[in-house]
Amino acid sequence: ERRLPIYFLVDVSGSMEGAPICAVESCIRQLLQSIATDPCLLDSVFLSLIFFGNMPERITSLVSVSNFVLPNFKCEGLPMLGPALRFLGEVREKDSALREKEIHQQGAERNRDRLPYFFCFTNGDVFSDGMEEGVKRLLNQRWGKVGFFWINEDGRINIGDYVDSRIVF
Repeated sequence: ERRLPIYFLVDVSGSMEGAPICAVESCIRQLLQSIATDPCLLDSVFLSLIFFGNMPERITSLVSVSNFVLPNFKCEGLPMLGPALRFLGEVREKDSALREKEIHQQGAERNRDRLPYFFCFTNGDVFSDGMEEGVKRLLNQRWGKVGFFWINEDGRINIGDYVDSRIVF
């Protein structure tokens, strides 16, 4: 079975406290419920969750939807998006290498993963330190879909404008 990896990069900095982080949590829960009603997606989607504030942290490795547990969201620190994008690139490279090794050992070349999706949730109040390097790393990797979702302080989620055919800002 070909997997569809989906990476969530979630801003858990202090500026996301309250309605914004509740909106992100609700959005992810709704997505999980939608996937759970579709047997094809339920069998193929694998999720990974990365939080970022002062430092990015992988909360959940790629796991099936049925094994994915949404943790508590604790907001603190500064929104350092650049280092988080770089970290996501590193995580994706490691995951791809592990999957290639697994496929090779099984002799199942036709079961390569689909191009992964990546969704970032932030209020846009991010520091630019390391942003250029993080975006370059993101653009140098092949992604199926990439979306940036901006959360207003009242918790409304907005989808950005297209900058690249694969990336929504």
